[in-house]
Amino acid sequence: MIKFCTNHNLKIIWIRPKDTANSFRLLEQQHIKSEAADRRRLQTLQKK
Repeated sequence: MIKFCTNHNLKIIWIRPKDTANSFRLLEQQHIKSEAADRRRLQTLQKK
């Protein structure tokens, strides 16, 4: 088992080594999604 932490939401996730590539890909997608959401939030704040 590998333990690692994503900075974005500070979740600690346990994964099996053979799942590593998939898990990283999923994390990356989630990270991209949350960054896009942050950007939208910033834009709406700037408009007000």
